[in-house]
Amino acid sequence: MAVGKTGENVVSNKMQVKIGNFLVAEQGRVAKDYNEKDLKEYMKWDSINVEVNLNLGSASYTVYTCDFTHDYIDINADYRN
Repeated sequence: MAVGKTGENVVSNKMQVKIGNFLVAEQGRVAKDYNEKDLKEYMKWDSINVEVNLNLGSASYTVYTCDFTHDYIDINADYRN
């Protein structure tokens, strides 16, 4: 959701989203092999990697963040419902 709001010229059917080693989304859809049970286990870790590949070039950017508050998680969980 946040990638779409950047204002950049993003082509959703080129994008891939990975959480850890799990491919979550590709070509504008949920990944064919997505397994929510496995991803939930990974999400219990202390450190979680999220990778968004726009497949638009060779540049990269890394962001480090901290633990989110419960309110932040509640607000963003609504996107899924």
